[in-house]
Amino acid sequence: MRKNISQLDMSHKAFLGDYDSFTIIRHHIRPKDIVTLTKLALLFFDQLVLPAAFFWQSPEMEENIPFFHQLISEEYVLPAIRARSATNDISDYFDRRLKEGEQTGDRFVNIYPEVSSEIAKESNRATAKEIQSINTFVHIDRGSVRQSFIKKWYFDILKSQSNYSISSLLVREFSSEDERQLLVNKLAEVGRDPLFSRATCIEAICSLVKAGFLRESLISRTSRLYLMANAEAYDCMFFCSKDPKNTLIFEENLFLWLKALNLLGISLDLIRALSIEEIIRIKNSIEHQQFVLIIQDLLSQAYQEQQDIINYLTRSIQNEIKRGKWWYIFNSKLQAVQNISVAVFCGLIANMFSGSDISVPVAITTGSTALATHILRKMDVFTNTNAMKIWAFRDYIIKEKYKNTIYKKIGGL
Repeated sequence: MRKNISQLDMSHKAFLGDYDSFTIIRHHIRPKDIVTLTKLALLFFDQLVLPAAFFWQSPEMEENIPFFHQLISEEYVLPAIRARSATNDISDYFDRRLKEGEQTGDRFVNIYPEVSSEIAKESNRATAKEIQSINTFVHIDRGSVRQSFIKKWYFDILKSQSNYSISSLLVREFSSEDERQLLVNKLAEVGRDPLFSRATCIEAICSLVKAGFLRESLISRTSRLYLMANAEAYDCMFFCSKDPKNTLIFEENLFLWLKALNLLGISLDLIRALSIEEIIRIKNSIEHQQFVLIIQDLLSQAYQEQQDIINYLTRSIQNEIKRGKWWYIFNSKLQAVQNISVAVFCGLIANMFSGSDISVPVAITTGSTALATHILRKMDVFTNTNAMKIWAFRDYIIKEKYKNTIYKKIGGL
């Protein structure tokens, strides 16, 4: 199968940052963690898309190729390469990556091991051939990862009001406006490098910022921008288990979906025990689809309440910065909201639905077929016997209790 990304517009797709070698090395992600996250993600997304290069950039992904083989051949996991005009297939893509690595030479080798892992090596060819042999992949046909990354890089440095952005990091760390602006200008210049990439950005950060909290924060943010650029180029939702943003409510936050499964007594260990066949059976069932629609609705309502608070605090911070006044007070409240939002939501939903038979943990003692059947039965009971609780949670608990709990914990707005 060979398609363009645009042919998958009707698919609910995700890009998982945990597949990235930089992220794997930096956060010590294990092969079994990758398998478990993939199984969880497949329950809530139609397809997972990742650069074909991710398969040969880390031993952890190479080790999992046998696990991914079936998923790729059945189009649940899709290796992605550049546009048809640039690369014909995965082997051609590998050759181009190899040539690009030769052109950069040893420029990035001594920066961070995470950075050098991205450089294609001749020793990776066997892995590239194995992925090619499955003969299932997609081409980017709208924009490119590089174009998206450059756009995000400039915006994050110069315009973004996000509390996680490079711009906000520098505002918090520099009391001198002149020093901050000098660093902003130098970082912006990196966007004009003909070889612009995550590696060139990190190279610049290491040369401009001394080792310590700020450097590490800038590197982490840069890597996130790069991963988000991949997700945008592949028209995917983005999730990474190591993302600091996971303390916030958003639909693609798989930790929230796991919490929803926990309501039914379904643990991560149970998901880990399921076979791929049973994962696919569950995800394609009516019971699961109805369960997903209910949770999506609840998350949408909670997200709106959360964003109303965050947007108010963000505007207050920007106004106070312009006035040179008490912006840090609003900033501390914003950070508090970002740190507790998911915890507050999960506490409320657990309190609402706990105590019933449906939340009794599912034992992992039987075969996966029996487990899948039991999971589907629980989902069916949840959607068909909790209508009043679901309505009350959506229209009262989220709109009133969630908001009031947040206000109380941050000392009001």
